[in-house]
Order: sequence, then C-alpha cells, then structure tokens
Amino acid sequence: MRKAIFWKLAVLGWSLLIFPLAAPLTAAAPATIRLPPPDRSGGVRLMQAMQERQSSRDFAEGGLSVQQLSDLLWAAGGINRPEEGKSTVPIMTPGSDLIIHALLPDGLYLYDPVDNALLLRQAGDHRALAAGPQAFAAQAPLNVILSSGQKNDTAAGVIVGHSSQNIYLYCASAGLKAVTRMTMDRQGLRDLLKLPEGQRPLLILTVGLKP
Repeated sequence: MRKAIFWKLAVLGWSLLIFPLAAPLTAAAPATIRLPPPDRSGGVRLMQAMQERQSSRDFAEGGLSVQQLSDLLWAAGGINRPEEGKSTVPIMTPGSDLIIHALLPDGLYLYDPVDNALLLRQAGDHRALAAGPQAFAAQAPLNVILSSGQKNDTAAGVIVGHSSQNIYLYCASAGLKAVTRMTMDRQGLRDLLKLPEGQRPLLILTVGLKP
C-alpha cells in the first residue's frame, strides 16, 4: 500500500480528461491519458521473446497505439498486485521508487502506475533533450525516461535495469523495436522533469515500430 499512497499523493492537483481508448496517440496533448487495462494475455512466449530481444536504432514511420503504450508502461513498472500495491519491477528499499516518464511527440507525461494513466507535465516536443547527439531518438515516437531515488549507484542501476529489460522483452513480444541509451541532455532533462529532490534520470528506452 505504501507505493499506492506515494502515487496517489504524486497525482494530486492534476485535472482529468478522458482520452479515447481505442484511438491512436494524436498531436494534441491532453492533460490526462487514461490508458486501457494492460493486455496480459498477448505477446509471444517468454523464451521466444528473449530469443528475439535486440537493440535497434531504425524505426518505421508511425506511433504506438494507446494499447501498446499501456502494455509497455505496465511492463516497465506497473502494478501487478493491486491488493499489496506491488510492482512488475522489484523495489529494494523505501525511497528508491522508480519514476517513469513517457516522452511523446506532443508532450512529456508522468506515468501513474496506480491509475494506469499518463499525466501531462510539459506540452510540446521535447524529444531533443532525450536524444542528445543521437538524432534518431528525436524522431522516435516514444522515449521512456527511467529515474530512481536510490542513493546507492549500484542499487539505482539494478532498479532501472529491471525496468529496462521488461521493456525490451515486451517490445520483442509485441513486434516493436527498442534501444537502451544513457546519452541525453541530463541537466536539461532534470529541469524539464522537475523531479523530487534526490531523484535523477538514469536511463532512456527509445521505442518505435519495426521498419
């Protein structure tokens, strides 16, 4: 329940705007994107997903569907045991919570795992901050920014590593392409994300469609 309370407090003050569940993501930036429930029955078998897991920097035109976005973010750090507020990603110690942002062409969103929703933090296209010198990331439909409040560098790396691998396996299972990156405008992202004290962006997953 601690994790659920943490996220409930984090989303206070945000207005609600129902987003069409079946529609693809559009250029408009709604204040809240209500994601559909993750499809836990889809995808390929785990061993096949591990066989097909790979990094790719080449993506086809087009964006992810809202269902794909929901499934991916749930894999990255959603709630899989609601009665306990427990996550798909192991959280080792209090205060080391994983914070997930989705950087889309229309804006920067905070992922709320309790309500399975995206909360707008900054409208506009800010993908260049996540791209750094890697221009392909500024054109990709999705950059997932993983941040941690864990002070111990090794523990922080483990936390975002779990999330990163979950994203990779989901993408392999769903026919998407992904690549893990540490190259970013780190100070620019810190300013954009407005993270709580002690939180820091550590890893980015750039995701797109198969070419």
